[in-house]
Amino acid sequence: MPAIPNFAGIAMKFLPALFIIACALPSIVQAQEPIIAVMNRLPNIDKLIDITLNPVDAAKLRGYFQKRLEEAGDTATLSEKEELCSQEIIDFMAEKQVPFYGFFDWKQESTSLDWFVKTAIKKNVDSTIVFESGCDLKELSMLYQAVKCYAAAVRRAGLQLCYMDIDSDSYQLFVIRPEDHERLKELVTNIGFKLRDDAQEW
Repeated sequence: MPAIPNFAGIAMKFLPALFIIACALPSIVQAQEPIIAVMNRLPNIDKLIDITLNPVDAAKLRGYFQKRLEEAGDTATLSEKEELCSQEIIDFMAEKQVPFYGFFDWKQESTSLDWFVKTAIKKNVDSTIVFESGCDLKELSMLYQAVKCYAAAVRRAGLQLCYMDIDSDSYQLFVIRPEDHERLKELVTNIGFKLRDDAQEW
């Protein structure tokens, strides 16, 4: 006759571990609640993060916005339009290498565009894509000269390079999957800017 498992003994063996998990779970949930509550105050930016960033960088950027809103106070109303293009977020993206979107001065060197496009594709879209633009950066040394060449190269890779028009002489560029284009356009419009895709004159 086969031995009957000692279920009581097995349960007692795992009870300490289950107790630790049960105790830790509320604190884990509570740690997430402030971020969720904060991002409810920036709903369009929150959805932009989902479309454009990998989970690790998305968590970093949400943490940045959490800090920004906590500093502003619980009752403060922050403009998504101002927050999306603030110098603070531009500095944060550069310091932490979070390729949410690329911010470029029109006369910036085109090598910075090359870095952003390759990084955004690898980290946010598909790490298996080996992107080569085919653009001559010696000839197209300034960003405004290279941007259309890169838009065409990104399109050949099956993706889109989209330009968020904030009515300035700078470039704000997103690298996205084509299926996310309409959603991106809707969110950018909700925030108060225009999205121009790579088929349009920039």
